[in-house]
Amino acid sequence: MRVSIALCTYNGERYLPEQLRSFELQTVKPDEIVVCDDGSSDQSIALLKEFAAGSSIPLRIFENGSNLGSTRNFDKAVTLCTGDVILFSDQDDAWMPEKIDLMLKAFRACPEAGYVFSNARLVGPEGDDLGTLLWDTVGFDEACQSRFAAGNQVEVMLRRSVVTGATMGFRRTLLPLVAPFCELWVHDGWIALLSSASRSKGVFLREALISYRQHQAQQIGAKTATLRGNVGKLGAGAGGMLERERSRFEAVRARLLEHGLHDSPEITLLTDKITHLSSRLEMAGAGTLVKAGAVIREALTGRYQRYSNSWQSMISDISQR
Repeated sequence: MRVSIALCTYNGERYLPEQLRSFELQTVKPDEIVVCDDGSSDQSIALLKEFAAGSSIPLRIFENGSNLGSTRNFDKAVTLCTGDVILFSDQDDAWMPEKIDLMLKAFRACPEAGYVFSNARLVGPEGDDLGTLLWDTVGFDEACQSRFAAGNQVEVMLRRSVVTGATMGFRRTLLPLVAPFCELWVHDGWIALLSSASRSKGVFLREALISYRQHQAQQIGAKTATLRGNVGKLGAGAGGMLERERSRFEAVRARLLEHGLHDSPEITLLTDKITHLSSRLEMAGAGTLVKAGAVIREALTGRYQRYSNSWQSMISDISQR
């Protein structure tokens, strides 16, 4: 299988050289690196050209005429890749030398896998080990891993996002389904959910195959979910958040239906998730007692437990203004 790395850059001169070196140190080299630069004003382009001049790995640079943002930029990058497997790369991480080798072995061992993702080691701005693994911050614990491995992947992802793009690779054969990426989503969650819902299963590797750098300038990063954070999503903005979330899952369902995936258990699950979000939205603006009754009725369906943060979301719905 030919391997492409889809690398998106934007003013990444501080950390980009370390990431590029980690590509060069791979025990299995990629067949190409495709870079889409989103209008950098620093030395990113010069660093990429310097690397390309001294490396045996083919590297192609595409400079955007206007700033596309992360999702659209990765969308562009993957469509320019020619490999059978496309690996996402951020500009500020560093890969373990065996990353490509282990990812390819996972794809070969599981022909029905549409995507593969791994754990990651969290590091600080200077590469110092923060003593935490990525999966600890996203709640992908042993119980969740067991459900995922047992085939309940869509159910897991309808409750929480567990796939991080910087650790992810997918088969190019998925492009007709996933491209263009929906801008309501980060590309990793969009690809993973569509792939699993279309029976192109996901495979996870427990190894931490990248150093996932955490710093103030990054767009997303790893943020540990806390009780205060989950219950604290209250107030006037709660309805808007639920509306956006419903639109995201409606977009997934619509894409699957466009590709002829009707009447499947996965469509049923998506519809149930959307129904749950609609029920929660209908509570907005009602009095506290009315909302409490609506929350209890929704809780009796089991959907708070399946699709939200259980009692934390129940408290949020009763408390929201």
